[in-house]
Amino acid sequence: MTDWAKVSVIMAYYKQKKTTDECLGSVFKTNYPDFEVIMVDNASNDGAAEFFQQKYIQLKVAKNDDNRGPGAAWNMGFGLISMDSKYVVFIDCDVVVDPNWLTELVKVAEEDQLIGGCQPKILSYSQPTMFEYNGSAGMWMDAYGYALNRGRIFYHREEDEGQYDVTCETFFIGGSVLFARSDILREIGLFDESFFQQHQELDLAWRIRLNGYKLVCVPSSVIWHKGSGTRDKNTLFGKHKNNIYMMIKNYSLKNLAKKLPFRLFLDVTSIVMNDATPILAYVWLLKNFRMIWSHRVQVQSRVRRTSDEELMEICIQQPSPILHYLKGYKTWRDFLAINPHMLKPLKSRLARKKIEPILVREAS
Repeated sequence: MTDWAKVSVIMAYYKQKKTTDECLGSVFKTNYPDFEVIMVDNASNDGAAEFFQQKYIQLKVAKNDDNRGPGAAWNMGFGLISMDSKYVVFIDCDVVVDPNWLTELVKVAEEDQLIGGCQPKILSYSQPTMFEYNGSAGMWMDAYGYALNRGRIFYHREEDEGQYDVTCETFFIGGSVLFARSDILREIGLFDESFFQQHQELDLAWRIRLNGYKLVCVPSSVIWHKGSGTRDKNTLFGKHKNNIYMMIKNYSLKNLAKKLPFRLFLDVTSIVMNDATPILAYVWLLKNFRMIWSHRVQVQSRVRRTSDEELMEICIQQPSPILHYLKGYKTWRDFLAINPHMLKPLKSRLARKKIEPILVREAS
């Protein structure tokens, strides 16, 4: 590539000054010729915004008046991107990036205009050879809304041995880094701020696919995430609530009627592991049903261009909790044996042109 597309990197910040300093330091060492960085402070009131603006003179800084979650911060940041930014990347403030992370994402995205978004391979900061809980090497879904990560199934994580280094389509992207085309987001909308926290990236990714675009995991792009799978009640509540929320928004009415009752059954049976958290999530959903349904109407009328049948081709139709906890399915490859269509490798133009092997590896 000779002409590199401009990219805007948007970070959501909330009271993690030391961690964010390391993150920004790595981002500004990115080996990419044309990018900008925007940090949005969610009312931390800790002096970090002023500190970082002085330390990193290239950094654009904005503030929210209150903490409305990372989605609200990313949405504000999107309003500040340069008009010529073809791509935007939403990142958490607790990641450290490889210098080539952005170049690898752009190279893949530029190969196919139907690619609406990408994510890197996400490894653990504290255990660099292990996949991180959030995102890993791409995210898929079963028909009941449970995410299946390539590298992490529920609380079982794998060591990265290169077993998932194939660039391929995914159902979701995100988990700490979400790379997307700016024009698509202007068309379908940004993050749903009513999610507040947890799964807002997955909801946006689902809508990108509903609009007819592909999502891709690019394992040659690598980042390390300091977050981890936590089981505190607030996090579990957010995950349960927002997982059902995005099903209601994004599924067709037919599939919602088929899948939601059994999902309710699965959530009730999970009370042994999660206390009453699933029930509390359903209480919130019932209280806010009118708002949720209005968001669903917007998605189904304005965003949807693709049928569920086409989207679900790369999904698992069986309930993954039963397969995992009762039948012992521990890895993404176990689920791949059930549905080989889950793996849809990206066909590279560079590979078809038979350019030097080193370039082929970089692009894939």
